[in-house]
Amino acid sequence: YKTIALSLGGVSNLTITELKPKHILILAKEFNLSLKSLDLTYQQLKARIESAKQSIFEDEITSKTLKETLITLMEKRWNGTFALIGQSLSKKP
Repeated sequence: YKTIALSLGGVSNLTITELKPKHILILAKEFNLSLKSLDLTYQQLKARIESAKQSIFEDEITSKTLKETLITLMEKRWNGTFALIGQSLSKKP
């Protein structure tokens, strides 16, 4: 589950932690998605990030430690990959 099941830009067996904005851009291109489509997807994810964290926080079954861990990992992935996609897209003509 920690490995991307695709080969992107000549890199195979890419782990989730190695996923970078350039890989998402390559993947979008391979699936013939326009930069506009990718930007729309990014904007939709961005609009939902806080409600996703709130849903995790409000869960009554999961331990506080696990909730905090999930939210931390989600924030790291967002800041480490997805927020950077938005920056990359804003630089594209």
